[in-house]
Amino acid sequence: MSLWARGQKGGEQVSLNMGGALTGRYPNTTQADFGSINLTTEWKQFTFSLDGKDLRRIKNPLTLVFKGSGFPYRVFLDDIKFE
Repeated sequence: MSLWARGQKGGEQVSLNMGGALTGRYPNTTQADFGSINLTTEWKQFTFSLDGKDLRRIKNPLTLVFKGSGFPYRVFLDDIKFE
C-alpha cells in the first residue's frame, strides 16, 4: 500500500491501520498496524508492505488515528493505492 501525505503546519502525527475485527458474521480476513507517520508541510510518499496479508475481504482498508496535540490540525492524503 502506498499513499502521499502532508500536514498543514508540519509536525502532525498519524497512526495507520488496516482491517479490524477478525471474528463475527462478516470478519476481515486480515489486519495490520502500519505504525505512526510524522508529517511535514511537503508532500511525501509512504509505502507499507502487504506481503503475506489475505486481502480477500477487508471492510476497513485504511483507518487513521490522529494523535492529540492540543490544537486542531489538518492532514492531506492523496493517491492511496493497494497493490
